[in-house]
Amino acid sequence: MINDNIKLKSTCISAVNENISMLNDIYDRVENQSFKRLIKNSCTKHNMLCMHLGININKIRENHGTKILNAVKLKNCTDDKKLAEFVANGCNSSLNSLCHSFNECKGANQKTTEIAQKLIKIEENLASDVRRYL
Repeated sequence: MINDNIKLKSTCISAVNENISMLNDIYDRVENQSFKRLIKNSCTKHNMLCMHLGININKIRENHGTKILNAVKLKNCTDDKKLAEFVANGCNSSLNSLCHSFNECKGANQKTTEIAQKLIKIEENLASDVRRYL
């Protein structure tokens, strides 16, 4: 169904947008080099999904609403442990939205379904990988 496809794709776009913004916002604050590499690798994976979703990466960087919200949330993130918690919470929030839409949108086309599955896997892996820095 067209509506299922639009809803699932919209959820994916929103999740990618928020997570790229989040990862970019914390990158310079992270001190641990392996944590920094994890963030950079995850950004690369998210950016590749942008291409599949037809998202202009520069538009994500210009999303001032997300940047302001992240700035407020990051105010209390003074070390890598707090930053790791911030990332884990962001991943879990995205996973909740993605899995909810994925399970509801059974009529989405194969391409959108595959993108959603890839994004879910990226978020699950990042949430798991970031735990070592908590």
